[in-house]
Amino acid sequence: AAYLETLRRQQNKGAEALMAKLPQGDKRARLAEVLASVKGVNRTDASRIMDRFGSLAGVARAAEEDLLRCSGIGDKKVRRLHQVFHTPFF
Repeated sequence: AAYLETLRRQQNKGAEALMAKLPQGDKRARLAEVLASVKGVNRTDASRIMDRFGSLAGVARAAEEDLLRCSGIGDKKVRRLHQVFHTPFF
C-alpha cells in the first residue's frame, strides 16, 4: 500500500522535479536518502547499514541475518528492508 501511495503522489511529477530532491554528487548522502525512505529506517540506521554493506547493491544482496548484525537494526526493520528489496513492485 505504501508503494502505491508513493506512486500516486509522484505520478504527475517530471523526472527533473524528482531528481532535484536527491542530494547531488555525494553518493553516501544519496544512499542514505534512499535507505531512510524505507518506513522505520532513520538516518542513523542508514549510516550503520552503509558502513556495513558499502553500497545499495550490498544492502540488496544482504541476507536478513546479515542485516541483523547492524547495531540498532531490529527484526521489524530488517524484515521491512528485506521486503523492499525482494518483493516485486507489481
